[in-house]
Amino acid sequence: MVKKIPSTVLAIFACLLWATAFAGVKTGLKYADPLFFAGIRFFIAGLLLIPFCGPLSHIAGEVKKYWRVILTVSLFQTVLLYAFFFLSMNLVEASTGAIINGASPLVGALMAHFLLKGQGDRLTARKLISFLVALGGIILITIGKGDLSTIVGRQEITGIFLMLTGSICGAFASIYIVRKRSPIKPVLLNSLQISTGGLFLFLISLLTEGIDFSVFSDPQVEFFIALLYLSALSATGFSIWFYLLKDRAVPVTTLSIWKFIIPVGGAVFSWIIIPGESPDLISLGGMGATAFAVLIFFSKGTQSKNL
Repeated sequence: MVKKIPSTVLAIFACLLWATAFAGVKTGLKYADPLFFAGIRFFIAGLLLIPFCGPLSHIAGEVKKYWRVILTVSLFQTVLLYAFFFLSMNLVEASTGAIINGASPLVGALMAHFLLKGQGDRLTARKLISFLVALGGIILITIGKGDLSTIVGRQEITGIFLMLTGSICGAFASIYIVRKRSPIKPVLLNSLQISTGGLFLFLISLLTEGIDFSVFSDPQVEFFIALLYLSALSATGFSIWFYLLKDRAVPVTTLSIWKFIIPVGGAVFSWIIIPGESPDLISLGGMGATAFAVLIFFSKGTQSKNL
C-alpha cells in the first residue's frame, strides 16, 4: 500500500506531522524537564513500533548484526538532536522554534553536498538560491527576537544556537543512513534507534535534572495527551523518513527542501494552540521567505526523478 504513495506525498505528510510537534513539546514542558520529557517520549515511541517489526527472535538477530548502525543513528538522530531541540524549546516560543528549525534543510543540504558526492545530492544554483532565501528568513527572526540587552533575549539567542546545533546532528544522521545502506528495515531501525535514544536521554536526565516523577504522582491530562501524541508522531514520522532515504533512495537535498513546510506549519499550529503566542511582522516575514524558497526550488526547470 505504502509503495503506491508518491514520495512527495509521504514527505509532506511526515513534515506536517513534525510541524505539530512544537506546540506539543511546549505543552509538555509546562509539566516536565526537557531531557526527562524527551526521554520518555522517544522510549514510548520506539515501543509503539515493536509490534510491526516481526518476531522478537528476528529483532534480536538484527540487533546483533547492526548494533553499530543502530547506536550511531540513535546518538545523532535522537540523543543529540533532541537533547538540543528540547533544551532550546525550553528557551524560545514554540512558533519561534518552529521557524528557526527551518534552517535544518539548509544544514542538511550543505552537508550532503560535501559528504555525499556522486549520490544525487549536488547543489545546483537554483537550490543554493532557495536555501539562501530561507536562511535570510531565519536571520530576520534571529535579529528581531534576540535582544542581548535582556535576559529573555539572551535566552532566545541561546535557544536558537541550540536548535541549529541539533540540526547539524540530525543532518549527519540522515547522511549516515544514506551512506551505510544497511539491509535493516526502516521501521525496525527507527524503533530501535528512538527507543535506545529515549532510554539514554532518560538516564541523562536523572543525572542532570534530578529525579522528579511528580507528573506521574500528580497526573495532568494535558501532559499525557501531549506525551502520547508526540510518541505516536515520532514513530510514524521517522519511519516514513527512513523509508524514503533508505528504500526509495530519495536524495537528502530533495527531502530537505520539504522540511521548509515544518517551520511554517509549526508556527501556525503554535499560534492556534499555545495561549499567548501570536504572529508579528518579523515572524510573518521569516515565514514568507521560507515559502518563497520552496517556490524557487520547485519552479520550472527543477525536477527530480525520485518524486
